[in-house]
Amino acid sequence: MSLPARVLQWARSSAVGAELKRKIKTTPALQPLFKLFGQRIIDFRFPRTFNAEPTNACNLSCRMCPRGESAREIGNMEWALFEKIVAEAAGYGPRNFTLHKDGEPLIHPRIVDMVRLIKKSNPLNTAYISTNGLLLTRELSEAFIECGLDILHVSIGAATPETYKKVRGASLERVEENTLRLLEMKRRAKSSVPNVAVQIIMMEETKNEIRQFVRKWRRRGVTVSVPGFLTWSGAVDDPTLRQRPRTLRYPCHSLWTAPSINWDGTVSICCVDWEAREILGDLNKESLADAWNSEKIRQYRRWHLAGEWDKIPICRDCNYWQEVPDLFYFWQKRKRSMKPRLRGALKIRDTRPENTRNGAFLRICITDGNNRTALAAVRALGEAGHDLVCVEQERFAKNTPICFVSRHVKRAAILPDITDEESSLSKLLKAAAGCDVVLPVSTNMLYFCARHVEKFAADGIAVASPTVGMLDKVNEKPSFLSIAESAGVSTPRSYLPENGNEFEEVAGRIRFPAIVKLASDRGLYLPPWERYRMAENADALREGWERFRKLNPRPLIQEFVDGDGYGYFFLSDGEGNILREMCHRRIREYPVDGGPSTMCITVREPELLGLGRETVIASGFRGVGMVEFKRTKDGRFVALEINPRLWGSLPLAMAAGVNFPDAWARLARGYSVKPDLRYRVGAKVRFIAHDIRGGISSFRRGWFGKAFTVFTDFFRCGVREGVITFKDPSPGITYVLSRILPQREGGK
Repeated sequence: MSLPARVLQWARSSAVGAELKRKIKTTPALQPLFKLFGQRIIDFRFPRTFNAEPTNACNLSCRMCPRGESAREIGNMEWALFEKIVAEAAGYGPRNFTLHKDGEPLIHPRIVDMVRLIKKSNPLNTAYISTNGLLLTRELSEAFIECGLDILHVSIGAATPETYKKVRGASLERVEENTLRLLEMKRRAKSSVPNVAVQIIMMEETKNEIRQFVRKWRRRGVTVSVPGFLTWSGAVDDPTLRQRPRTLRYPCHSLWTAPSINWDGTVSICCVDWEAREILGDLNKESLADAWNSEKIRQYRRWHLAGEWDKIPICRDCNYWQEVPDLFYFWQKRKRSMKPRLRGALKIRDTRPENTRNGAFLRICITDGNNRTALAAVRALGEAGHDLVCVEQERFAKNTPICFVSRHVKRAAILPDITDEESSLSKLLKAAAGCDVVLPVSTNMLYFCARHVEKFAADGIAVASPTVGMLDKVNEKPSFLSIAESAGVSTPRSYLPENGNEFEEVAGRIRFPAIVKLASDRGLYLPPWERYRMAENADALREGWERFRKLNPRPLIQEFVDGDGYGYFFLSDGEGNILREMCHRRIREYPVDGGPSTMCITVREPELLGLGRETVIASGFRGVGMVEFKRTKDGRFVALEINPRLWGSLPLAMAAGVNFPDAWARLARGYSVKPDLRYRVGAKVRFIAHDIRGGISSFRRGWFGKAFTVFTDFFRCGVREGVITFKDPSPGITYVLSRILPQREGGK
């Protein structure tokens, strides 16, 4: 539970907290603080607070309520529907359930069971009931204390019997007796709940009794509220409304914070919709998350920010906005600059990830928590709104894994090494319990999870991984080179000598410099720069070949391709469709004679995009990956290999506006992902730590110009850092410290 959510829960359930919240709302100097806090509790995945109407039946006919004119059918919410609401809410953490809307909630025969279910689902949930108090019997009071009801709000509404009779048409003595009895029972039980609040509405009949009412009930130690008269969208009127000071209208934050579920399962935009005309969805047919992200409410939010509330009939004559403070800064209303978490739901062109538009927020378990590629995936998925669990093998968790301290990760777990397959799988299944998708990052975790797809499926978990057969097909470099050649893509001249005689034959005819590398890194944990050797002559080539033979029976020997490094990033559905793509050029690498990029830039090369598509489609690959290319001096693109997984320069894709992890996770889960091949050209990313090491290495080799550019680039604007960010600083700090503190064994 986030800190703002905890503070909000305290403010709702504590008299002191409620008073503090009132002070913040009404003190102009504290308005920016309130807006900052208020926007932090907005959750576009699922509302943090919502009304769930137990019934629209009522035992009173109050002067200020238009309920008597409503054409709505009278009914009680079915238990199965309420269970569905609570079960859905359980997947999003603690929520605030407000059990009332247009009727008297104590009429519902299972109102106590509703509270019990809310608290059983999550003890941190807040259960709130607003009642007129006439039906608050001794038995109900005792049950509310026992089941843990958080807040009981009694709308008394008058200080004298005469006024109460005029406004509500019933007995004030009975309401006061029931309320005082509850307070006494709560005192005897030494219970802190429910927090009791009473209310009187400022209206013509009560305006001269407000001070008397407040003094009377504050002496009893209860919270007292005095809201203004509500017009219910122009349905009722009162002279006090014309005595209110005129206020410049602002957006009503109910559209961002509090929908209302009617007793029949329809979802209204807010509690003022007493005739249930502005319906967002029907929970008998869809989820509340779907309704909360419907196109209708997004359009209403845009209209409110633009000051066009007259376009919404229920908002046109509504004055409820005056009862809630302004939640938005002036520049957000002008749509010049919005918080990232608000931007997608407010701008005219909805640029949020597609999952927020179709309600597909997922719980995702990400592996390899000490891997910087995994960190980029964590940030990408976290910014898309998914809930994240992160795991790492014990051998790589000697120091704190960098992903574990990310603000996006809700839970983390250490796994036994996957060499102990049974124990590691058992722990991973336990860590991923309740998740929708497991997203492996490293090659070895891809193989591990792909081997156990059926066991994950038995727990309802999808695995974002190609099949083992497909991984072998593309991860084995000779196999990939054959696929590329069949697609008409150029590849370097390559050899696979089986023994010493064949090696001598290859060494005698290959042109130097040459590269010797592992044909496959399956089962190995080597940093990228230890997966190949550059050879300037036959002796160096033999040394590298003998070394790699100990790790893999048939190392691959290739002629060196001199030129700039390029990469084709992709997401493919395996049916001949490319869903996401972009290409980049390496500006610098470390090690400087060939290694992972330390600074790169997105480019648009139509020929490269075409070659990348042809290669991926020819392979039949389903998933994310990167095809590595070199561009020769004469301008030809030569394919080197494919990484059938998320890649090290993934932050560059995010800088270019392409969220590969989000789209891949949704595709793996079975959601429809539409092709979108757009990306921003000219986006740059730098990995400072390795870039500095590369600059030092270049300087030592006498490449002074290249070393100089490393340091001059520090002063260039518009270059994103790949690990260290202000939005999520802890992983970057941990990453730097892990390079200073004693290193863990192994490597990635």
